[in-house]
Amino acid sequence: MANRSSAGGGLAGVQAGYDLEVGNGFVLGVAGDVAWTNIHAGIDGNIGIFGGPDGTDFEVSSTLAWLATLRARAGLTYGNLLGYVHGGVAFGNTEREVSFGGTSLDLGDAESASRTGFVVGAGLEAMVTETISLQAEYSYFDLGSDELFSFPAEGGTISGTENLSFHTIKAGLNFRF
Repeated sequence: MANRSSAGGGLAGVQAGYDLEVGNGFVLGVAGDVAWTNIHAGIDGNIGIFGGPDGTDFEVSSTLAWLATLRARAGLTYGNLLGYVHGGVAFGNTEREVSFGGTSLDLGDAESASRTGFVVGAGLEAMVTETISLQAEYSYFDLGSDELFSFPAEGGTISGTENLSFHTIKAGLNFRF
């Protein structure tokens, strides 16, 4: 069984939020964002099913079409810098394809799925002017697992599950009003 997997992609979007300094350099805030993505994961290979001597070729792919979050954040300022942690709820939508032996598997409603999970991370924001800041942020997303297919096969069951957890690093330009 020779299998090959790949994952990667990018995202671009917008965010809005509100920050409040509640003490000597302590900041609390809320932020929401939506991004259009091409984050893609896939695996292809060959498995010994359907009695073929060389096995059967298969491909499974999933693309995250969009991603949105609603997060709380807390941080400390030092001069023009804000270091913060964040966490909240994340939403996304995946488009999925599965094929065995060159034939696409009909996934029905599972070809597109809305996902809900969580996001946590940390970031650094630097004020450039009174109204403009630059931001760098790391996030870990977990949008859960979802079974794509399951069917009986010789000697057991063939099944596939999409486990959607990943890391992102974002850079941004913020305008404050």
